[in-house]
Amino acid sequence: MHLKKKLDSKPYILFMFNPFGIKTLQKFINNNLNTLKKHNSVILYANDLWINDLKGYEIIDRNDNFNLSVIYF
Repeated sequence: MHLKKKLDSKPYILFMFNPFGIKTLQKFINNNLNTLKKHNSVILYANDLWINDLKGYEIIDRNDNFNLSVIYF
């Protein structure tokens, strides 16, 4: 798996459905945090198993009933 994926410098709305393990997901966010913040990007995170363990986001909206989160940077 390529853990150094860097996003292009533009706004993003990313949809993730329980995408990978927490370490890989956090590494992806860490690698792209500047771009995500610079462009006020959003991650739509379904089946959000690790939402409480993620770091780097600004605001989160969560639906506990459906395990859905919106992460704003």
